Amino acid sequence: MLTKLLDITLDPSVAWRSAISYGDGYYAAGYRDPLDVVVVRGNWSGDKQYCDLGRLRSDQRIVSRRITEPLIIALAGEHSDQLWVHVPHCWPFNPNQLVATDAFPSVRIGAPSWLQQSTLAFERSESVYVWSAHETDEGLVISTYTGEILTRSRSLPPSVFRFEEYDIPSLTPQQFCVRSGCVFIGNEDRLIILQNDDKPEIIKIRGRIRSIISLGSNSSDPIAVATMQGVDVVWKPNFSPHVESVVSNFAEPKLGVTANQRLLVANQQQIDLFQVNREGTHIIWQATYSLPKTPPLAILTVNNWDQIAMLFYGGTLHHYQLPMNSVAYAMADE
Repeated sequence: MLTKLLDITLDPSVAWRSAISYGDGYYAAGYRDPLDVVVVRGNWSGDKQYCDLGRLRSDQRIVSRRITEPLIIALAGEHSDQLWVHVPHCWPFNPNQLVATDAFPSVRIGAPSWLQQSTLAFERSESVYVWSAHETDEGLVISTYTGEILTRSRSLPPSVFRFEEYDIPSLTPQQFCVRSGCVFIGNEDRLIILQNDDKPEIIKIRGRIRSIISLGSNSSDPIAVATMQGVDVVWKPNFSPHVESVVSNFAEPKLGVTANQRLLVANQQQIDLFQVNREGTHIIWQATYSLPKTPPLAILTVNNWDQIAMLFYGGTLHHYQLPMNSVAYAMADE
C-alpha cells in the first residue's frame, strides 16, 4: 500500500486548477472566485506561501467562465527564479513576486513578452526553447521561441486541427506536450505529431484525448495519452508509430511520472505504476485506496524516485512513499 509521508491542505476557498513540481517542491494555481487568481508554492516539509495575482481582464469572452478551465503555469527555466502564469483569452497579469523567506528564495511572477490572449498552451522543452500554441482565424499556430525571440512558426489549418464550437476549450495545456523538438497535440480522438517542417502526422486514439505526458527526454522515448476511459502508450517518432493500450475501463485517469520515468495512472479509487520499454508496458504495482472526496487534479514528480505527490481538486495534497516491492522492481530494471 501507499505510505503517506505528508498531508498538506491548501486554501479551501480557492478552486485549484493547475499544478507543477520543481526541485524540492511545487506550484499550484487556482481561482478564489471567477475573477481572482491565486498562486501557491510549497515544499515537501509543509511550508507554503501564497500570492494573489489580482483580477482577470479580457475583451474576448465572459471571464466568469474561466473558473472551469485550467490555468497555465510554468517555470521560465529549469532552475528559474521566474514563474509564468496565464489564463487563455485573458490579458497578462501585472508583474508580481513571491518574496524570499527562510524556506524559499525570491521568485518573480509574470509572462513572456510574446504571450498573447489567444495563447492556449505553452511548454518549455529540455533545451532553451519554449513552444506555444495560439488560435487565429486561419487555424492553430505553433511557435518556437529562444528567450523572447521568435525562431520558428507554423500554422495548422482547420483541416488538421479542429476547433471546438460553443464555449468548449479547443486545446488545454494538458493536451500539449513537447519533447526533443517534437510537438504532440491532442485534438478530439486524434494525436497530431509535428516534427521539424515535416507534414503533420495524425494517429487515431481510442477516445477523446484529455492529457499527454512524455516518458523521457529522448526523441525515441514513448508518450502516454489519457482519454476519458483509458490510457495508451505511443512510440514515436524515429519509426512507424505504435499504439499500445495500457489501461481500459479506467474512469477519468490522471497521468504522472516518477523521477526515474515510470508511468503513473490514477483516478479516485486506484493508482497503477508501469514500467514502459521496447518490450512492452508492464505493471509494477497496483493499489486501491481511500482518497479525498474529490478526484485527483495532478500527480506531481518528487526528486526521490520512490516517492510521488497527488493534488486533489479540493486542495488536499498528499505526499506518498511507494511500496518497497515496486522500488525493488524498478531498481532491478535499471
